[in-house]
Amino acid sequence: MRDSARLSEILQEVVMRQVPSLDKRLWILDTAVTLAPLLGLLGTIVGMFHAFQVLGDAANNPTAITGNVAEALLATAAGLVIAIIGLVTFNGLHNRMRLIVHQMETLRNMLVNRLESLDHSHALVTSDPKPVYYAAQEA
Repeated sequence: MRDSARLSEILQEVVMRQVPSLDKRLWILDTAVTLAPLLGLLGTIVGMFHAFQVLGDAANNPTAITGNVAEALLATAAGLVIAIIGLVTFNGLHNRMRLIVHQMETLRNMLVNRLESLDHSHALVTSDPKPVYYAAQEA
């Protein structure tokens, strides 16, 4: 029983060491998803600023504002499109990472349970207690 608890701890440590390698670059995608709408908003502000500058100059035609408003709307749309695509991708990759970690933990539990059952069944058959790794080798 003590050997299976130690094995469980070792396998949990192995799983925990693998998690950072699974998500080590997801922060880049997460940052892009967060940053894209903000950059779109910044583009909107710059576009609207240019639009109001056109209105402030009496020599300009009032219809000249439409180009700058279109620039502002395009910046907003670009930021939102990038954020939407990035968010869907990020969620898919994050879900896949969680599934892999779950599978590793399930495998760890299965190994420990099988080892415990081997140890228990071997102890019932023989009166000479052997360490768990001997029982596993005989099975």
